[in-house]
Amino acid sequence: MQIEQPPKQQIIDRIKKATNILVTINRDPNVDELSAALGLSMILNKLDKSAVAVFGGKIPRAIEFLEPDKTFETNVDGLRDFIIALDKEKADRLRYKVEDDMVRVYITPYKTTITEKDLQFSQGDFNVDLIVALGVSKSEDLDQAISSHGKILHDAQIVTINDHSGHPSIGEVDWSEDEASSLSEMIMSMSEAFQSGLLDEPIASALLTGLVSATDRFSNGKTNPKVMTMAAQLMAAGANQQLIADNLASADAAPPAQSVPSGAVRVSGEQGSGNETTIKIDKTKTSKPDTAPAASTQPPKAPTDDAFTLPPLDTTTASTDVLDDLKQQTDVMTASETPAKSSGGWRDVPLPSSPDSAKEDEVSEPVKPGEPTSTAQSLA
Repeated sequence: MQIEQPPKQQIIDRIKKATNILVTINRDPNVDELSAALGLSMILNKLDKSAVAVFGGKIPRAIEFLEPDKTFETNVDGLRDFIIALDKEKADRLRYKVEDDMVRVYITPYKTTITEKDLQFSQGDFNVDLIVALGVSKSEDLDQAISSHGKILHDAQIVTINDHSGHPSIGEVDWSEDEASSLSEMIMSMSEAFQSGLLDEPIASALLTGLVSATDRFSNGKTNPKVMTMAAQLMAAGANQQLIADNLASADAAPPAQSVPSGAVRVSGEQGSGNETTIKIDKTKTSKPDTAPAASTQPPKAPTDDAFTLPPLDTTTASTDVLDDLKQQTDVMTASETPAKSSGGWRDVPLPSSPDSAKEDEVSEPVKPGEPTSTAQSLA
């Protein structure tokens, strides 16, 4: 008799098997849920997954310093394949080559001349294997950018992660933990199950922001030894606790900023040498950049009079200030570096020269920009 694995492990296994993953949240997310989505998306990209995080609402001012616009998409257009169609009787073979920031697709004609008028462009189906929904219990809770496209929910597997009890009606697997302080804590524990050395400064900053927000700067009942240990680990990985606290404290001083919509794919055609036709595609538009966004290095703004400020340290007793405890734990932690990788090159694909041939050839080799060059730090 086979014993069923815990929900957490089931979700980890499904993520490992998936290639194209959509991370989404509810319609009205808090800072912790947004931070957890940012952190999870960056973790998945470091695992060489094609991960896209979608949020169609307004980005709160409290997390602007995390540069969420570099990670969040405001719609699902980027989840579809872009299709270039041509009458196969006119094509002898095709190949592509990566040059700088451009992907050039070369089509060699078969006893004819090919022009832009012979090409047809269209959007394919949604390219999603797995949907990871954070803080979502039912389909009506999903972000509008996702719920308006029922085909995505129908075709892909769905798993949910919640830091509260309940009986979600969406998803094949639900991982809920009442005792968890936040979704960021749960994502942090899940990252440790994937592999060591995943945490870097951007990921650590996002997850620590969620922890600080959910625990009200380590002052409410959600604060416990596990949370403090995780916070110390995240600080050791490069997260700036004081910067995070200052941004959260001054979040109500101004209205939230609006998300910037993502651009569309740009395609152009040109005549190459001889009769060969070249299609140029801006490589920077074909996928999300793999480089993880870095936390802002601008000095924090001074909190307003009504903002929460850290009480003065009581030096008459030992270890009374939790931030001082974190600093002491952080000082003894070490880090390691993960080298960057790169890819690119040619791919030749022969095409049938006879219209009677029923064989269909296809290029299904995703072109990926350079891997992230950010330093990956391991836990002590």
